[in-house]
Amino acid sequence: MPSITITWNAINDARTCQICKDLHGYKWTFTTPEPLPTELTANGMIVWNIGMGSRAHGHERHNCRCSLIMDEPDLSDVHEWVEQKLRELEETQT
Repeated sequence: MPSITITWNAINDARTCQICKDLHGYKWTFTTPEPLPTELTANGMIVWNIGMGSRAHGHERHNCRCSLIMDEPDLSDVHEWVEQKLRELEETQT
């Protein structure tokens, strides 16, 4: 099944807080075609909300410069996944 990986990308300069430095490189991997969640969590806390952006600092800091990077999806097994879905479709039609 294809997957999508999202990575936390901290700026990593003198202004970057320790929370974001610790999260730098943290990865979330999701199997498609499931919908992506509206919130991402790490270490028991919400760090990203689709409507608000970075939540790594709770509600007191709105100047977080960190971002999410969506890695290229791993499509190495798409052919096999499509063939499986076609077989399932054929089975339901017979």
